[in-house]
Amino acid sequence: MRHACLALTLLSGGNASGETPAAPAAVAATVNGEAIPLEKVDAVLKTWPTAGAPLKKEQVRLIRADILDALIDDALQRQHLAKHGPKIDPARVDQAYAGMVENARRAGKSPADFFREVGGEAQARASVVAALQAQELAAAQATPEALRKLYADNKDHFDGVTVRVSHVMLRVNPGAPPGERATAHAKLRDLRADLLAGKVSFADAAKKHSIDATAARGGDAGFVERRDPNFDDEFCRAAFALPVNGLSEPTDTPRAVYLILATERKAGTPSTYEQAAERVLDLHFANFQAALLAQLRKAAAITVTLP
Repeated sequence: MRHACLALTLLSGGNASGETPAAPAAVAATVNGEAIPLEKVDAVLKTWPTAGAPLKKEQVRLIRADILDALIDDALQRQHLAKHGPKIDPARVDQAYAGMVENARRAGKSPADFFREVGGEAQARASVVAALQAQELAAAQATPEALRKLYADNKDHFDGVTVRVSHVMLRVNPGAPPGERATAHAKLRDLRADLLAGKVSFADAAKKHSIDATAARGGDAGFVERRDPNFDDEFCRAAFALPVNGLSEPTDTPRAVYLILATERKAGTPSTYEQAAERVLDLHFANFQAALLAQLRKAAAITVTLP
């Protein structure tokens, strides 16, 4: 998905007036004919947390790819729901849009910076509409039986159980050849053997090998939840299956392979379904959205030209 750069150039050198036309904006990807400007990717990159240390060149490349993935998802959802989504009351759109702009302001972003990140006011509003449409579609599937089952299947999450983890991450692009993922697995298996033999500490291994901002902290990612929004579900599932001081086998996620070390576990507070009802709905919506995007990606025409 994240491959070679495609330079966009004009085929003609001028116009009838003798003026040279401005070069078109570089494109990071095209989604069903809709271009995602490279400028939009880099505007988000400027706001990316760096964990107190400068990002390595490879980290910057991979973070840009993650940002582009999120922008592709946004485009897919907007496009699909513009055709197939329910109508939304304009007053609801205005309210949600105002809240989004206010959240950006509280995060220290100027209106100009915010609109640069999201591709302009019109696209920001379209994304708000799509989010509200997705919520309505998800709500139609939120039967009492489905929600109670979701609660029972994710009790650790709703009880607030957390696990502190460190990790070594090797990034593998979703569209990478199978051999690239196999190479990452082999490297992490060898590293795991060295860790178990005491030849290297986990912190030193992370600093040397991990392609992630946490490498500067020896791989320490802090406490994660069972359904943590900052990590893929495959990662969280593996982390919660470990005992304290347990070390995982190489663990696949859509965009990476990990070694995970669980260093601490907090039990949380037992909950009831009634106490967790609002959060159950949030998780139901997140699951609905993930399933929708997976379906849309399979049918989409996506061309990535990110440098």
